[in-house]
Amino acid sequence: MVEAASLPDFMEGRYDMYERNTFLDFPAPLPPLPLEKAQTDPPPGLEGLCGIRSGKFISETEHSEDSTAADEADAPPPLPLEVFVTPDCFEEIDLGLPKPLSATAPAFIPCPLHGVDLPISSPSMLGMEEPQFPEPRARKQISLEEMLAVPSSPPLVPMPVAGAAPKWLPAPPSMPAPVLAEVPAPEVPAAVAVAGPSSLEGELQPGQLFCKASGEGSWNVHWTLDSKQLYNTTVRLVSSTFSLDVEGVGPMPFKALLQPKVVINNKRGGGFKKAKGKGSVVLKCEAEHAERYPKMHVAFRVGRGSLLPARVIEAHDFAEQSCCCLPEQQQEWDFRSLVDEPTGALLVSMRIEAASASP
Repeated sequence: MVEAASLPDFMEGRYDMYERNTFLDFPAPLPPLPLEKAQTDPPPGLEGLCGIRSGKFISETEHSEDSTAADEADAPPPLPLEVFVTPDCFEEIDLGLPKPLSATAPAFIPCPLHGVDLPISSPSMLGMEEPQFPEPRARKQISLEEMLAVPSSPPLVPMPVAGAAPKWLPAPPSMPAPVLAEVPAPEVPAAVAVAGPSSLEGELQPGQLFCKASGEGSWNVHWTLDSKQLYNTTVRLVSSTFSLDVEGVGPMPFKALLQPKVVINNKRGGGFKKAKGKGSVVLKCEAEHAERYPKMHVAFRVGRGSLLPARVIEAHDFAEQSCCCLPEQQQEWDFRSLVDEPTGALLVSMRIEAASASP
């Protein structure tokens, strides 16, 4: 019992305290189980080597101490020796009856061989008809040259016919190789005449201009440009100056211009690149005093062999306006779609005719 002085004040006289070691109250551990030894039945013939005598079990210690226990046991009988005889085709065959080598060994019974009559395997002794074997074919030696020689015709194969002797089929007839008819070459279509300049004007290089008078008071002007300029930021393409000899007035200088379409957006760049190759054609008079010149009819055409009709301006007065251009609804041309693909050039053609010379 714990002393009262060691207890707290609130527990004095109210509780009895005891001390106890609970680890000493556990029961003692159980002893290990005994190890029992068991032994299986020995194989037949080896009972004396396994330590069994009169049904009494012999421990390993007793067996090791009695080292002569296995020696004193009776040894098993030897296994019977079996001998078999196989025939050899390269040795003479003994026609005598075989005898068994031992009481337990089987006797060898030879098989019937062709050309040899055995007394034990003869078909006549067994009550059977003797088989008829065909005579062997004579072997023929073939030289190496005959083996490598190519036969001129394939060998004939005999075909069996029911109820008749075999016959040889005739060789198949030779067939000539098929002859393929040659396909005629397609005819080259004739060149189609297209609207445009003559062969001389068609040989113009990019940047060149050709002007030719086609009659009294009328002229044909052809100008070629490099199509690469339609993909950069060029803001204007100007031709070289050409003059028209107007009757009674004198030479009248002109220039042709290509202007890109005006595109307003926030992207960088400008010119034909921003306009995607679209723009207008302008004919500008370079004369200082154009009052003395007559009015002109101008027809514009773009592209070699273009199927688009010409766009015409009638009786334009260069004294009032030096630049001649089409009306707003006809000004726009898609120059990129009218480029000649083989040469990569853009052809601009104009026909100028004095209004006084027209009928």
